[in-house]
Amino acid sequence: MSKQASANDHQYLPKPTSATKKLATKKSKPTQKKSRKPNAKKATIKTKRSTTPKGKKASPKPKESKAKKATPKQKESTTSKSKKATSKPKESTPSKVKTSTSKAAISDTSTARKASPVKSKTSASRRKTVSKPTIMYYQDLMPGKPKKSAFANTQLARYVQSPDVKKYIQKHSKARLYIGQRPVIPRTKKISGWGEDVPYVLSREACTSLPSFTFVGRKAMFRAIESNRANGWHTALIGMRKMGKTTFLKRYYDYLFSTSNKVIPFFYSFMNLDEKEGSKKSVVQVAERMMIVFLSQALGFLTQNVKLVNNTDIQELFSTLEELPAELKERYYEPFHQLIANWYVPGISMPLYTMMQRSIDLTLAMKRRFDLSPVIMLDEYQEVGRSFVDENGEEYNCIPMLGEYHCNEKIFLLLSGSGLTTRMEEALPPAFEYRVDKIKFDALEEKDSKELIRRTIKALDIEVFDGIEDELYSLADGNPHFMHSILSFNL
Repeated sequence: MSKQASANDHQYLPKPTSATKKLATKKSKPTQKKSRKPNAKKATIKTKRSTTPKGKKASPKPKESKAKKATPKQKESTTSKSKKATSKPKESTPSKVKTSTSKAAISDTSTARKASPVKSKTSASRRKTVSKPTIMYYQDLMPGKPKKSAFANTQLARYVQSPDVKKYIQKHSKARLYIGQRPVIPRTKKISGWGEDVPYVLSREACTSLPSFTFVGRKAMFRAIESNRANGWHTALIGMRKMGKTTFLKRYYDYLFSTSNKVIPFFYSFMNLDEKEGSKKSVVQVAERMMIVFLSQALGFLTQNVKLVNNTDIQELFSTLEELPAELKERYYEPFHQLIANWYVPGISMPLYTMMQRSIDLTLAMKRRFDLSPVIMLDEYQEVGRSFVDENGEEYNCIPMLGEYHCNEKIFLLLSGSGLTTRMEEALPPAFEYRVDKIKFDALEEKDSKELIRRTIKALDIEVFDGIEDELYSLADGNPHFMHSILSFNL
């Protein structure tokens, strides 16, 4: 009975766990020095599990060496994971040395894996700092891929006011005495109405220039624009190409230049961006040129200098200021030099379309200094969304530049362009679109068309057959450009 009880008691004894097994092996086996690298054991265990295929028992361990030998499969797995692992030495060394070298190799691979992301981050940061070569995209007049060339005119020239300018301002300038006072515009010829012979002020192309008296009609459109200007509604002329929109804007500028004492006209055309020169311009270059044109037109209006109205060179503007008569120089020399210097002070501002706003703001300065309300005419306005490039030569959109002036009653904007017929919503910012009166620009009426034909025949001094007015009107359908082209074809 005692033997049976002892056997039954043995059945209910606790089974040896893995911890007890480890303690037993530690007592039986001699003590070994532990490696200080804890990741080495984990790596060896992973390689051990990966080497034993499923469904097969692991090969028995040899009793001669207590250290674990790496199988060739383990070597392949470690080399595939490390990609560039160092080959093990072939010399016959004790088993303890082999284990230490294998653990060191595995630890080296683990450290290499950890170090590799750091290298990728540093390389990525280095790639980001590398600047791309600046290029300019030239838009061909024919469809196709744009040509590339070295891009220039992205930097703004530094302006330093001459000491002689400062010296004259301190001694002779009287501009501060006239701030807010409207000057008297000196004129020799008085023009009372739109239908009179208004002399040319803005330049016309030599090939299509005709005397100013050949301009006929557009009285209803002139009255509509004058009404919108008085009520503070900006206006956009919408029409097909070669219908006379640019000619009408220039005629309206010439009329205000020759008659107005309360408003000051400004005109800028974006036509020369991609149609005339076949290339796109940088925003910096166009903004600077707009500044020169607006200030030249302002000084030309105040002094009635027709040549200065068509100026685009800043040195010509400086020389004109130096050559002003003494009375005009005391009043206009300081404000214009100050406006030029203030325009260059901020340098290149971001976003780039604010530089265009900086040039438009010069026209508002005329209201504060001379009590003259600006009337700004922008021809071929649709180009502001497709004909500009930034400092890197990439396409840049300047449409938001007019969003600041949609509720400003001190300024009147008159826009025109052939592309506005199909891209009106794209060319105007959303806030500005609801403040624009869109006027359709049609062909001339029959009466005005026949009068234009008779005046053009007289100006060109050509012999024609009887009834040419009816024949040419039916052929050109009231298009003034076509009528001029047909009559001047044989010249």
